[in-house]
Amino acid sequence: MKTRTASIVAAVVVAALGLAACAPPAPTPDPNAPDHVVEVSPGATPDAIEVSPGDTIEVVGTGFTTTGNLGARPPLAGQPAGVYVTFGRFGDPWKPSEGASSSARQIIEQNWALPTPSYNALGGIAGLVEMDGDGGFTVRLTATEASGTNPQYGIGIYPGSGSVNAAEEILVPVEFAGGAA
Repeated sequence: MKTRTASIVAAVVVAALGLAACAPPAPTPDPNAPDHVVEVSPGATPDAIEVSPGDTIEVVGTGFTTTGNLGARPPLAGQPAGVYVTFGRFGDPWKPSEGASSSARQIIEQNWALPTPSYNALGGIAGLVEMDGDGGFTVRLTATEASGTNPQYGIGIYPGSGSVNAAEEILVPVEFAGGAA
């Protein structure tokens, strides 16, 4: 298995975009919430991920599977389905491999990183990002405070199209500066 590394730069911008066809409805943003920089506690990220503040969340991943994570449902049933790269509110447990329902992942912002054949098959859909041949991708997300029942804001990465692969499930917990989250 290839080593997976991802670098993430996180901050808050008041905007939200989700893949409505691929994810549950996004929580409603709080229009009264002030903008705050997202903070990550020291030691809260796996060794393969780096998180630091900035104006946008940039997720750079490498080594993700380009032939696995076969979709369990349309639009990529039986095809390599890449990974969702998300900002949202997460429950415990949140991982599909632990049997968590989709409601444990309240997605505020999402992109879908796909290997080239799957990307080409779905071309033209907003929020798709093409992986390179080594399973690398760059995704930019916005972080917006939103109401919801799940307690933990975070950057979550997990297999797309209903696929389950615990090796590609990552959650980087974050908090908004000033304790707003």
